Amino acid sequence: MNWHDFFNNPPLWVILLIVLFVFFQGIWIFRDAQKRGRFPWLWGIWGISNFPTPLIVYYFAVIRRDRKESKNA
Repeated sequence: MNWHDFFNNPPLWVILLIVLFVFFQGIWIFRDAQKRGRFPWLWGIWGISNFPTPLIVYYFAVIRRDRKESKNA
């Protein structure tokens, strides 16, 4: 199997692994946003839509901002 075949017809285990990873990413973002009181449903739904953009944006928009605010307080 060459790379071209792998990306055009990925094995079932690869598809399941990607689906599980994206699902758990959405759950983690949802739960963390819920703890911080930062629109958990919006972040959770966006978190299960793709990878890794929601995780990167969530880090800069929520986590990093919270850390800066706690340092300044």
